[in-house]
Amino acid sequence: MRDFGVSRERVPTFIEVFTANLTYLKAFAANAEGAPVVSPAAASTAGDALAPSVSSESEGVREFLDTCFVLMPFGEWFDRYYKEIYAPAIKEAGFEPLRADSLFNSGSVIEQIWQQIRKAKVLLADLTGKNPNVFYELAVRHAVRKPVIHLLEIGQEIPFDVANVRAVQYSLDDPDALEAGRGDLQRKAEAIGRTDRPSSNPISAARDLQLLRTSGEPRLELEGEILSAIADLRVEVQTLAKRMDERRSRGSAATFEPGDRVQHGTFGEGEVVGTDNQSGLLVVRFAGGEERKLLAGYAPLMRLHT
Repeated sequence: MRDFGVSRERVPTFIEVFTANLTYLKAFAANAEGAPVVSPAAASTAGDALAPSVSSESEGVREFLDTCFVLMPFGEWFDRYYKEIYAPAIKEAGFEPLRADSLFNSGSVIEQIWQQIRKAKVLLADLTGKNPNVFYELAVRHAVRKPVIHLLEIGQEIPFDVANVRAVQYSLDDPDALEAGRGDLQRKAEAIGRTDRPSSNPISAARDLQLLRTSGEPRLELEGEILSAIADLRVEVQTLAKRMDERRSRGSAATFEPGDRVQHGTFGEGEVVGTDNQSGLLVVRFAGGEERKLLAGYAPLMRLHT
């Protein structure tokens, strides 16, 4: 079982599913030319085994209604997030948490993943680390206009394409942030469980705008143009806010002291020779003895550790 990466508690389930697949494959045999054929008796047995009953179909629908599928990378830290934050909050909201690594039903795992992405009542997408698989599967969910709860570790930047979607933020290092994130996640999941309305997301919003702008009705076309301009303005404001945050994060004059070696994005390496904490100005001497006054919170300066 170690070769398959199956945990001890899931070994019985794995064996059951693996055996069922082997039983199904026994329906195939080879003819005199070596080509695969289906034995009539075996095909009948396999068909009976695979034919869905009314009750099994009903159970399948109910399974999707009760499922909260989680898109996230796997590994030590992400596994801790899942166990300590996601799973408890999901269960408290009345759903059964499920990840791709716990899909052990017969058939293609990829197909089961797509079914969960398309049909699960709630889907969580952890954007931490910008994992490409998570974003690919998130786009599928957005395309079918089903509700998504976006999550992001505190301190990480939310990607541009989903920057206008509010994300639940969490941290294992901060008990208060951990509890707040878990509570926020639970409330969002509960809210989704109370409605069947289609979910709005960047893909559906872009499609709706396109429909308005090409509707052929002047009033609707004007509404589309206005909404498009508002969306563009929101992006510009978010970009400006990001730049301001980056500049503030570079520090103030109080974070530098005379004698510090610094690197400037344009002027190269230099030495701080004076500071003014009140105005935020630094005096930096660069190569050749040239001195420049720089505003610490905005100049592209980085302290060099010697």
